[in-house]
Amino acid sequence: MNQILILNGPAGSGKDTIAEHLASHCHFMQCEMKEQLFELAMSLALVGFNDWYKRYEDRELKETPWDRLPIDPITGLHHSQRSWMIYVSEDIVKPHMGRDYFGQVEATKRQRMFDCYAREYQDECPTPVYSDGGFEDEIIPLTKLPDTEVIICRLHRKGCNFDTDSRDYLYMDSVKSYDVSVIEDDIENTVHNVLTGFYSFFIKPVPVWNYVPKNDLVFKGQYMQTPVKE
Repeated sequence: MNQILILNGPAGSGKDTIAEHLASHCHFMQCEMKEQLFELAMSLALVGFNDWYKRYEDRELKETPWDRLPIDPITGLHHSQRSWMIYVSEDIVKPHMGRDYFGQVEATKRQRMFDCYAREYQDECPTPVYSDGGFEDEIIPLTKLPDTEVIICRLHRKGCNFDTDSRDYLYMDSVKSYDVSVIEDDIENTVHNVLTGFYSFFIKPVPVWNYVPKNDLVFKGQYMQTPVKE
């Protein structure tokens, strides 16, 4: 049985950081629903990969009008990267390809990955963890993959909400889910709580985390019972 973990939370709740830790130190692979959207947005605007991401990684700049992008007819200003991606998604892609398009793209990728590991490696496939789950229409195609269980982890962090976002917390009858409160300035125990909730659905013990300097994490062993501090 394959598993997929969806991190669901508002901006600033730590989704990317948690996914990066899981991918770096556990048997997870970080994925994004908007990967295909990035490619389309860059291609349509004729912006190269390096130029796009150098600016996008700055939280303030990605919200600022950019003269490399088309003009927004509503504001009369150049689109920001965020507004351009919303326009490409909601006004170009979804009206023509369906609201589940990006989920369908990811479901196709994940099925290829699962098949490849089963055929070529005869090994357990890394668990995909999505750091940008927020639309039910995009999750449904993943739930239809054969022999695959999708789990949603809703992340809650003080001061973070969906007030300015079209996304929201996901509660889907057909999908198992759980809630985790982000512990301020304690990524290690937050990640541990995410893992505890995830593995509880599969009757697996939680991996052991050894804490090391520079607030980093090292994963040792495949499945051990208790977290250990050095």
